[in-house]
Amino acid sequence: MRDDSKSSTQSAEAPAGPSITQDQRYVKLKPEFTKFLTWSNDPHDLDLYGAFSKDEPNLSSDFNVKGLRPSLKDPEIDQYILQDANGLYYLWDLWDGHLLRVTDKWTKGDDLIEVEDVVDNILCNLFWVEQDTVKVFRN
Repeated sequence: MRDDSKSSTQSAEAPAGPSITQDQRYVKLKPEFTKFLTWSNDPHDLDLYGAFSKDEPNLSSDFNVKGLRPSLKDPEIDQYILQDANGLYYLWDLWDGHLLRVTDKWTKGDDLIEVEDVVDNILCNLFWVEQDTVKVFRN
């Protein structure tokens, strides 16, 4: 049975972008996609209790980017591919601290349907993607 007692303003305040459960602080990728990658999607490797903690301060609050969460991490150089609450993609390097937004040129297109498609496109073109990013400045 439908509950009409909720006000219309409550339904209008639904968050934009992909829905994220409170416990999902990383972008879970299909195991068959990550099977042969050197990059990790394992939540134990993704610093979920540090930079991506749900408690502030965290990386998301440092850069004022809502819902920032990791998709992949290169364990050799501590570089991450991230996604925010609006579905935008970022690169973040733990050591230099720069947050770089990946432009739509690399994340939008007819053949970029699934998250894995976008992440694969970023990985395959990483050198050029890095050259074409927009730096995000801290608050």
